[in-house]
Order: sequence, then C-alpha cells, then structure tokens
Amino acid sequence: MQKFLLGYNVESSDWSRPGVLVRFLGAAAPLHRELALPCTFFVRGQSLEEHPDEFRRLRDDCGELIDLQQFTYSALPLKTVCQENYRGRAVFHGGTPRQCRDDIARASEAMERILGSRPTGLGGPLGYYRGLADRPDLLEIVSGLGIRFTRTFTRNSRDWSPLAFETQPFRYSAEGFPDVLEIPGQGWPDWALKEALGQANPEPYVRQLCKDLDYVAAKQLTWSCVQHDWSAIQGDPEMRSTRAILEYAKKLGFQAQTHRGYFEESGLQT
Repeated sequence: MQKFLLGYNVESSDWSRPGVLVRFLGAAAPLHRELALPCTFFVRGQSLEEHPDEFRRLRDDCGELIDLQQFTYSALPLKTVCQENYRGRAVFHGGTPRQCRDDIARASEAMERILGSRPTGLGGPLGYYRGLADRPDLLEIVSGLGIRFTRTFTRNSRDWSPLAFETQPFRYSAEGFPDVLEIPGQGWPDWALKEALGQANPEPYVRQLCKDLDYVAAKQLTWSCVQHDWSAIQGDPEMRSTRAILEYAKKLGFQAQTHRGYFEESGLQT
C-alpha cells in the first residue's frame, strides 16, 4: 500500500526569521487536526527552547497526530555537502564527530526537559547523499544516543534534488547498525521546488506534487515528503498548498503516517 509521510523541518528561530515559527505552528496544527492526517515535526533544539509553551500546547492539543522528533540542536550539518546544481558548485561543511554528538545529545536533552520524553527520530540538516551509510562513526553516535530512525538521505549523487522515489526505507545493517532505520526524503524539498517553479505562484507547485503522488501511488511506494516551517507558510499563511496536497493524497487512498508510526509498524524496533 502506498504511504505518505509528511515531515516538516521546524528550524526557524526568532533571530533569523522573526515570528515565522509561531505563525507556522498556528497554521499547521489546526490543518492537521481538521484533516485528521498525521505528520512529523523534526524540531531544532534552539527553536524548541525559544518557544517551549507553544510546543507543549501543540503536544497537548494534537497528541500523536503531530509527532515531535529532533533536528539537532543548532541545525548543524552532520556531513559535508558538495552541491552541484544550476547555480554551480557549493560546499557546506559538516561538523566534526564530537560536534555532531554534542549537538544531537543537546537536542535530545532539551526535548526531554521541555516535553518530557527523548526523541527516537532524527532529521539531518541539509540532507545528504546516501544518508549516513558512508559514516559508521556517525551511526555509532546516533545509535548510542537512542536514535532509532533517521531522515538523512534526501539528496541525489550530485548532492542536489530530486531524490528518486524508488529510494525506499532501509536498515543500516550492512554498516553494522540494524537497529537504525533510514527513511529517505524523496523528490524535491518544498523550498527548492518552489524556487524553481516560481514562489509567487503556488499552482505549479501543487500540480507537481499531485503528479508525484500519482507516480508513488502507481508504484505502491512510501514517500517521505520534505517540507520546512518557513517555506510552508511563505506567501501562503493558511497553508492552502499543503492542504491541497494532503487532500489529494487522501483521495488517492494513501496511508498517512508519522515517521515514528512507520518505524513502529515496520517491525524494526529492537
């Protein structure tokens, strides 16, 4: 059965994008409650600390409908990204193993302190080709900190988009960490596709994602769709584009899940 896992990278802060996070929470929560469709928030630890009351309210109002997982503490890239696209080449440096461990641990501690539970899922800032498959040192860190599923594989071999939908979830067994499940984020991240199609006009964006949903449904695949808090409401404060996509997924008979729900259903818990 085709499955739709919508995951937002909740990374905005008051100093970088004033007011964006609160507006996003105020739009996303009622949307998902109204449609009764689950999603995952991969939350940056700093963002959580800036608005603890809002996230507690979200947890209490939405329950398991919106699952809260982590996006490191400072949105630190875990790997170096060597991006090649229409703009040319660009390099974004990742943290050292020690920096990555400290950032992930600090985010987990913040979630436990503020929300009462430690996350078992991790979104990888920027996203990477192959996820963490070529970094057993990072997998050891992730596993040791209690992370059991990740969404880090979101780029193709050019460290750009789109990532083929045929890139389906897998365990890091070959790397020696069968207790960690990778749930790749396929297709285009929302901001990149909107930029390519024209941010001012949401219709081409919605058409493309509906076309992608048709493809995924025909192939009976699982799609972990990547969105961002700031991009989801940019020029669309009521998130009408997201609503249209969710309603179309529902029409096609997709099973909507959180990433944690998918992990638990997969039987890969250890």
